[in-house]
Amino acid sequence: ISADKNEELNEKALKAGARIALNTDSHAPEDIIEPRQLINIARKSGLSLKEIDRIYQDLSKFLVEKEVR
Repeated sequence: ISADKNEELNEKALKAGARIALNTDSHAPEDIIEPRQLINIARKSGLSLKEIDRIYQDLSKFLVEKEVR
């Protein structure tokens, strides 16, 4: 999906109060990107650093709730 489309989807999701996850469609170790690259992609799709931080906080809470580490 293009960054413009992601920006539109992110805006709608945030307005609706949905949780957003930052991830990739990695199938092999060499497909995994650095966290800074993921943040850059998120920024290009319209998310602020504050929103990205919130996404990571929500994920952390979710994992603790599910007892996954």
